[in-house]
Amino acid sequence: MAIEHERGCSVEDALTAAVDFLVSPHVADTPFGSVSGRLQSGLAMLSRGTNARQPKSGDQYDIQHLATFKRYVETFIAEGGIAALANQNHLRLGDAFATNIRPFGESEIPDFIDWLENLAEGKEVATLSERIDKATWEGGFHQDFAENMKAAVPEAFADGGKELPRAATLRELGQFSHRRK
Repeated sequence: MAIEHERGCSVEDALTAAVDFLVSPHVADTPFGSVSGRLQSGLAMLSRGTNARQPKSGDQYDIQHLATFKRYVETFIAEGGIAALANQNHLRLGDAFATNIRPFGESEIPDFIDWLENLAEGKEVATLSERIDKATWEGGFHQDFAENMKAAVPEAFADGGKELPRAATLRELGQFSHRRK
């Protein structure tokens, strides 16, 4: 059989391994059933009474995605009604895995943009990115890169020490494009 050839184990061993996985604590701790059930029941409660929230066609997809992925992400973005439901005090579905469940609708766009802009603030990659952007804009990045390359691999520049041609800066290109208009 193919499994014996590809995996180097018998069919019986493969089935045993699959069953062992399915009864493992990892699968038991997977929040899909708990999260899905709690959201479904919460949605049912919201759909009752005089100010009932009518279920939307995307609710089931949001519930499935939230139940599947919340364990693996720091932030989960859902339709506003599902996010509000998931964050209700009696559910607090993000707490178990430290997941921030954020609403996303038309009215949340400005806050969402602010959140995205502040997401990497203070992190090393953001600082490095800002330095590269600034150096590229001012024109120093290409010259610094060339000098670092010459220092690191001098034999690659053994052609008489000729300088690399100076690249135009983004600022210069921007000024040029504005003059053409």
